[in-house]
Amino acid sequence: MRWPAIHPSTAIVDPEVPGHSQIFAEATMSPRGKDARLEAAKFLAMTGYDYLTSADLRERVREAFQKRE
Repeated sequence: MRWPAIHPSTAIVDPEVPGHSQIFAEATMSPRGKDARLEAAKFLAMTGYDYLTSADLRERVREAFQKRE
């Protein structure tokens, strides 16, 4: 079974910092990391709201997803 999905990302460190490093882990609790988590949560909530409240958007998503099968 396949489901439509999105994979958003937000930056909590500069591009040269490797993921899964100590510096990256510490950045998760930094002000930048906290702001990024809040931004990501808002983005996902607004995306869900838009999808749930718009029949037109749901239809466009369904059509686009079916074209990929």
